[in-house]
Amino acid sequence: MDKLAAVTSFLDKIKAENDGKHIDFVLPGYAAKRLIAYQSMREDILLCLNCIERLHSKNDEVITLTLYHTMIILYGKCFSDAASSKSPKLEIKDCFPDATSQLFLTHKDIIDLRHNFTAHRGSTENEMSFAYLKLNIEDNSRQVKVKQLKRRMPKAADFPNYHNLFSHIRQIIEDKFLKEANKVWTHMLENYAPEELARLKIAGPTKGQ
Repeated sequence: MDKLAAVTSFLDKIKAENDGKHIDFVLPGYAAKRLIAYQSMREDILLCLNCIERLHSKNDEVITLTLYHTMIILYGKCFSDAASSKSPKLEIKDCFPDATSQLFLTHKDIIDLRHNFTAHRGSTENEMSFAYLKLNIEDNSRQVKVKQLKRRMPKAADFPNYHNLFSHIRQIIEDKFLKEANKVWTHMLENYAPEELARLKIAGPTKGQ
């Protein structure tokens, strides 16, 4: 779906969901950018929470590993540099004022997994391999073999730490989203005349209804 089609789809859905008691307005792109970024983080961290909860009950190896990798990648994404898009990201100093806390230590563990286990093939105890040669003494046929040990899910002791960390980050994101939303409302009301706001209307009752 191209950008125009996506925007049209969004507008159609907003119109269809309008209850006749509210007026919906288009938010200019420059004002919406940070809100959209925090909303994306909101959804990512909620999925992280869902992953850690489902890892408790899943025995299927493929599902378990998929949930584990998803959780690591989405968590790391919240802290990834977004300079090219000029979107906000979470900062260590805002989230972990105490660098000795269990929250920060768990954060460091997940970021290390992100860098050396899921995003890149780094040197890590979470994925260890051993290569060896196999020679058949009867016909001299040769093979090269590799044995691997790969971490499939968090250690049992890590589950509460992960859950606490994700809950902590979720609250930080919620606070940032609400702060940005208040700034946007203030900006729009202070800088847009009523007739300009009227031109941004998407759906809702008209005057006199």
